[in-house]
Amino acid sequence: MKLVCLGDSLTEGYDIDLSKAWCNRLAGSAEISVVNAGISGDTTGGMLARFMHDVVAQKPSHVFIMGGTNDVYLGVRNKDILANIYAMVHQAKFHNIAFIVGIPTRAYVDQSQIDVYREELIHFCKDHDYRYIDMGTTLEHSDFLADGVHPNLSGHDKMYETIRVKLVAFL
Repeated sequence: MKLVCLGDSLTEGYDIDLSKAWCNRLAGSAEISVVNAGISGDTTGGMLARFMHDVVAQKPSHVFIMGGTNDVYLGVRNKDILANIYAMVHQAKFHNIAFIVGIPTRAYVDQSQIDVYREELIHFCKDHDYRYIDMGTTLEHSDFLADGVHPNLSGHDKMYETIRVKLVAFL
């Protein structure tokens, strides 16, 4: 099995040792091949634009799609963010790639906007019967870097445990 993790800095592992980012740890511990296609600062529009190159061209069996935090901070409307996720899901379906939507972590700056997006994304996934994993359920304020947005090493440890446990149920 091959899994591509498509996302932004929360996937890439912003400002930590990249070998300890949740996605890269998953690659080192699982019986699967994992590609970290996270790019710091990316938006769901950027993720959609690179979907063919970063996902389809890799010929994965599965894709984990997690983004939207940067969109929220840039003022992109939630319905537009969800439309980008919907388009990526449909690209995955068209190419026979099983997909899982990642719900981004909470943030400790401008938290209400991220919380609203997270809630809408969860409802969106439930309404469409999409499989999803909420990456922020176990993180606390102490699990973030000083910026309040990016998980620190303990945050990545918790994200790794969340996806490792839940991924087994989806595979």
